Amino acid sequence: MRCRPCLVGLLVALVCFACRPARNGASSASGGARAGAGGVTSSAGGAAGSSSVAGAGGASLGGAAGGSATGGAGGADAGPPGQPVAFIDSPTFTGNDNPAAPQAGVLRLTTDVAAKVHVEVSGGDERWTLDLPGTTSVKKPIVGLKPATTYDVTVSVSAGANTLTAGPLSWTTPPLPTNFLPIQVTKSDPSKMEPGMTLFAIRDGWYLAQAPVIIVDHQGTVRWYFSDRSNMAQEDLRQLPNGNLFFGRDFCTLREIDLLGNVVRAFHASKWPGTCTTIAGSVPVEVDDFHHESAVLATGNVLTLSTETRQVAGYPTSETDANAAKQNALVMGSAIVEFTPTGEIVKRISMLDLLDPTRIGRDSLTQDWSSQHATPGQRP
Repeated sequence: MRCRPCLVGLLVALVCFACRPARNGASSASGGARAGAGGVTSSAGGAAGSSSVAGAGGASLGGAAGGSATGGAGGADAGPPGQPVAFIDSPTFTGNDNPAAPQAGVLRLTTDVAAKVHVEVSGGDERWTLDLPGTTSVKKPIVGLKPATTYDVTVSVSAGANTLTAGPLSWTTPPLPTNFLPIQVTKSDPSKMEPGMTLFAIRDGWYLAQAPVIIVDHQGTVRWYFSDRSNMAQEDLRQLPNGNLFFGRDFCTLREIDLLGNVVRAFHASKWPGTCTTIAGSVPVEVDDFHHESAVLATGNVLTLSTETRQVAGYPTSETDANAAKQNALVMGSAIVEFTPTGEIVKRISMLDLLDPTRIGRDSLTQDWSSQHATPGQRP
C-alpha cells in the first residue's frame, strides 16, 4: 500500500456569522478617509448593552455556532459605579497597517479604567453593532467591508453609570487591485444558502496559485482578502474558534494568521528532506511533512496528516498481474500525528501498521514523490 496526497483544486470552507448584517438603508458617509475622536461626548447613562451582534465587522467572521464574534461582553469589570471613564488615546478608525490584508479596518482606543465598548458600524446599505468585553485597550479588526466604500464607526465606552461616546469616525476601503482575480457569479439564491460568507483559497494542481485567500458574500462581492506570496494557503484553509485562519503553506509548513494578515504561529516539518521555507519563531515538528488536513483541537494540540517511508518485503511489481514477481521496496504511507504547540508529538497512528502495505491499488507503483521521500528508483 502507498498513500499519496491527492490533487486538490479548490479548498472551500463556510464562514458563518452570528447574524447577517441588517440591510436597513443606512446611508454611506462622505468620501475620503479620516480618523480621530470627532464629537466625543460624555453622559451618565446606563452601561452598554451586553448582547453582541456579529455583523460583517465581527473580528472573527463567525466562530462557534451561535457564538459571538467578539467573545461577548463579559470579561473585566467596567469600573465601579460613579467611576469616571476617559480616553487616554482617543478612538481612531483607520486602514490596516499590514498591506497583506488591505480591506480590513482597525479600531483603536485606550481608556483609563476598564470599560465595556459598544461599536456601531455603517456603510453603503449596511449597519451592524459589536460589543466588546470590559478592557482598557482595544485594537479591533473591523472586517467584512466592501471595497471602495466609506464606513462610519461610532464608539461608546461605559464604566459603571458613565458612558463616553466618540464618532462617527470614517474610513474608505481601497478598491480592489486592477489585476485582482475575476469573480463571476452565475447563480445566487440566498434563501437556499447558509447564512454568512464563504472563505476559500485556490490551487493549481500541485502548485500554489498566485490568487489570494478570499472571503465573498452571496453576491460574489469581495469582503476581505489576504495576499502574501510568502504565506499563501495551499491546503486545508480553515477558521479557528478565535477567528484566526489556519492552513498548510506547502507540504512542510503550517501557518496561523489573524484577520489583519499577521502570522501568529508557524510550524515546520523538521524531517522534510528538501528545502523548507521557514520563518523566525517557527516550531519544528519531527515529521516528514504535513499534507491534506490539519486541525487545532480544543486542547490546543494540532492534529495533522503526515507520511513516512519503510522498507517492505514482498511488494508487488505489477498493479494488474497478481503472479508478477515480488521485490523489496521503499514504500510511503500516511500517518495521523498529534503534537503540542511546542512541537512535541504525543500520538502517532501509522497506516502502514493498520493496513497491509502489499495490498496495492491504482498508482501504487508511481514515483512522483520519490524526489522528496526517497532516492529515485528506490521505491515503486
